[in-house]
Amino acid sequence: MLGLIVQDAERRHRHLWILLVALLLAGIGLLFVRSTCYVAEGFPLDPAWRRQAQWGLLGLLLCVVFAMNDFRRLGGLVWVGYLASVLLLAVTLLAGVKSNGAYRWLKLPGLPSFQAAAPARLFTLLAYAAWLSRPPVRLQGRLAGLVGAALVLVPATLIAVEPSMGNALTLVCACSLVWFVARGNAAWARRLALTALLAAAVAMPALGWVRQQNWEPAKIRAALSWWPYKHHVNRVVWFCHPTGHPSNERQIMYCLASGGWFGKGLFRGIIQKRGFLPRAVAGSDFILATIGEEAGLLGCITVLMLCAVLVVLCLRVAAETTDDWGRLICTGVAALFAVQVLISVGMVLRLCPIIGLTIPLLGRAGTLMTTAFVGLGLVASVQRHTVPGTGAPQVLCHVSPPPTIMYRENRDTVVIDLLPWGPIKLFLRLRWERAAETLEELVAMSTAKPKPAKPKRPRKPKQYHQDTRELPGFRDALEFGRRCLRRHKKD
Repeated sequence: MLGLIVQDAERRHRHLWILLVALLLAGIGLLFVRSTCYVAEGFPLDPAWRRQAQWGLLGLLLCVVFAMNDFRRLGGLVWVGYLASVLLLAVTLLAGVKSNGAYRWLKLPGLPSFQAAAPARLFTLLAYAAWLSRPPVRLQGRLAGLVGAALVLVPATLIAVEPSMGNALTLVCACSLVWFVARGNAAWARRLALTALLAAAVAMPALGWVRQQNWEPAKIRAALSWWPYKHHVNRVVWFCHPTGHPSNERQIMYCLASGGWFGKGLFRGIIQKRGFLPRAVAGSDFILATIGEEAGLLGCITVLMLCAVLVVLCLRVAAETTDDWGRLICTGVAALFAVQVLISVGMVLRLCPIIGLTIPLLGRAGTLMTTAFVGLGLVASVQRHTVPGTGAPQVLCHVSPPPTIMYRENRDTVVIDLLPWGPIKLFLRLRWERAAETLEELVAMSTAKPKPAKPKRPRKPKQYHQDTRELPGFRDALEFGRRCLRRHKKD
């Protein structure tokens, strides 16, 4: 007897694909970060790329550790990490390192300086997903919703006060999408997609109209005088300007335009090498502009495609897992990554104001890279422990078709020859459980006996008098009425 063992290779190795794509993005990012640290021969090399490599190795190690262990064992550690991250955010506001007017960095004894907002986003996402799927305290009605909103808004407010509006915005958007997946329905999804498309269709012409007006900066500053952070007001002023800020936005456009299709070559970006694009942000917030100048449009498209592949892999794990908490974790990690990439690309293309946010795994941001690796490690753990078909090979069906009809092309592919005889050949290559389902249907169709057709009752021809002018069916309706009257009299 020929036994068919169908193995879902793509599912079983998806966590390896996630790790591979993440390593590709981190390697490309490290290469271009080192390019931003290099000026010319005879100039000292900025050691920032070494710190980026160290943070990347730490994140990779944590990613492997989390991927090898079951994420459901975290349990109460998620809430401990959430409380610790909120405490670190409060300490950052009180005793953080001030840089460019913001308290975003925290320096602890014996540790390198880091941004507390990056781990706070991840722990907030994990805690909110746990609250929606397996809350430690059962609450009813609006009280449960208010507690869940407080779990998100408390750290988001502390992050926004630093100020770090980009991190706060990505956290709120990711948690909103997690809530939507946990509580929404298909009708809401259609409405949300339609609203987003309409908003984008209205926003683009509106943005062009605003820039054509060429409003005076003094009027914009007067209209936004109530906002406490003046550098945010300046960014909005230059965002509304037709050509943008001369040292940031204009130089970004020059980088992208001068790169062309294939770029100028690695370490040959003249605009960022000579300091026209500020070196402090050329490898972090505007890493895409550096890639566009040195690798061209094709390099930017390649990087964005890798980001899209990583998001799709996370969403596929979320769609196939059987654990509610794991589904929300994968959705949140994908949303954090996707929103951050969209905002970073929007800043480079002048579709949104500059808010100081880089692409995860790509730009120079050590703490963000480490937490991104941890999030992907959790997604890999969800894939390995809660997605069906990712363990040992599963026997989905045992059939005994002739080898002329079905044979195994390799370990994971089954070939079914639908027309094995004659000059015409029709092959159907199937993988995984689809082959099993198709074979079961084919075997059932080949072994089932056709049901005999029911003979139709011959209808008697209706006979009418030749001299009457009755409509067809009138006599039948009259006879039916008489029978009903007879039954009524008997009752």
